[in-house]
Order: sequence, then C-alpha cells, then structure tokens
Amino acid sequence: VFSERKSLIFKSIAIRRIYDRPNDTLVYVVYSRQVKDASAKMSISTVPLFSANATWTKGKPAAK
Repeated sequence: VFSERKSLIFKSIAIRRIYDRPNDTLVYVVYSRQVKDASAKMSISTVPLFSANATWTKGKPAAK
C-alpha cells in the first residue's frame, strides 16, 4: 500500500504500510536495509481502524 525509503546517517531505512483487511488495521513496518556492525533494526506498529471513521481518498484498499 505504501513504501518510503530514507537515508539517515549512512543507514538506509524503509517504511512499509500494509492494510490488514480482515482486522481493519494498518500495519507499519520500519526496517534497516543495510546492516551496520551486525545491528539490523526493525519496528512494527499497528493502527486499528475498526472504531475509527476513516476517510479513504482513493477508496478502501481491496483484499489481495
């Protein structure tokens, strides 16, 4: 659904936003694309939408 890449202090990070249709939730995954000194970084966050009144500008994403 969404992908973004940035370089911060010689590290390359990527952000992926995934829509989980069965649970009506957005999942954000942030990860390092380059391992530096054996330290790979990763983070996962979720935003539940089941009680929110979300407005989709291009329509709600379809299930794949």
